[in-house]
Amino acid sequence: MLARSLPKGRGYARGGGWDQKLFKLLLLKNNMMYLTQKNHIRCDKKTYKILRILTRLSKNLYNFTLYTVRQYYLNNGKYLPYEEAYHLVKHNENYKLLPSQVAQQTMKVADRNMRSFFHVLNERKKGNYNALYPCRNTYQKIVTSFASSRKICSR
Repeated sequence: MLARSLPKGRGYARGGGWDQKLFKLLLLKNNMMYLTQKNHIRCDKKTYKILRILTRLSKNLYNFTLYTVRQYYLNNGKYLPYEEAYHLVKHNENYKLLPSQVAQQTMKVADRNMRSFFHVLNERKKGNYNALYPCRNTYQKIVTSFASSRKICSR
């Protein structure tokens, strides 16, 4: 699990953060944890502006890919795989402005997320999927040295 991948060293196992045993105990005790990571990038204004532009282009490409796959599904009733979506999306201006590897990986992330969505949709149609929704007012904030997470009630 996640606790095995934690690096041993300052901030995790000793010193200024959570004890690794306590963190493992939290992972075993709770059924589900959402972990997030916030990165602070220190750079000059020019580099920051470039990074903002690239992240916006990547976001736009991701949303355009999702839109294309969704429209194809609504019109044809079939899933549009990455290999076919690529030929429809590659003419988009966001795709052209991003470095090719970044654009392809952004499209692959959108494809992976849509495949997961359609898998759950098929399981739900078969009756094999029971969604677990978080209970209201049962969120408990846990702050660690590297992440902020919320505990979801177990049923």
